[in-house]
Amino acid sequence: MIINCVCLEPGKKAEKKQICDDSMILKLELNAFSFEMTYPFPDKRFALVQNEHRVAEGLPFNRAISYCDDGETVREVAMGKALIVKTNENSMISMSDDEAGIYLDKFLFPEKFFVEDGKLNVYKYKPKETREDQDCKIIGEIWEGKYNPQDIPNSEEYAKRKQIFNKALQEMLCILPESMSERFDEVLSSLSAVISHEKRMAYEKGIEFAKEMFYWATQ
Repeated sequence: MIINCVCLEPGKKAEKKQICDDSMILKLELNAFSFEMTYPFPDKRFALVQNEHRVAEGLPFNRAISYCDDGETVREVAMGKALIVKTNENSMISMSDDEAGIYLDKFLFPEKFFVEDGKLNVYKYKPKETREDQDCKIIGEIWEGKYNPQDIPNSEEYAKRKQIFNKALQEMLCILPESMSERFDEVLSSLSAVISHEKRMAYEKGIEFAKEMFYWATQ
């Protein structure tokens, strides 16, 4: 099932994201052999999902999740890429826009950590906007119907990326079992809507998506 969640990455702004609740897809999303689900938030319907071996792998600090009684010393830290998901009896379900907004507001900006007087402290900072950030903003506006796409320059690079993506997607669809293919109809439809605007970032994400589905289907 495709669900809405909030994605946290070190050095990046938090973002609302659609993912599949299948355990294999979650492992691919987190780049982990196994993941751990904990409930550190006051509202126990929401869980934090992250790499189970994040400490052993030495993953970078991501966000301060909870604090000690002084409100400044960090008690619990998310490490590496992490997801905030809504649960119902240990099954993942989709967040509403309002629910996602609560966690986006709380964890929007990335954080840097430092030790002072033997205590772990943190401060938020606003990352520099990259080309990828700008593309993400445009794609978000497309979903909201606020963006009027401008003509994208026709170049050999764009044509090549489009050709590679289309080939990878067709190969993936050919080997994907019918039952599995139906589960990804929503993702593929959304992806096609973005690709129709011929954005370079959409091609890159499309290729990665097709590769992940190919890997999963052939295991």
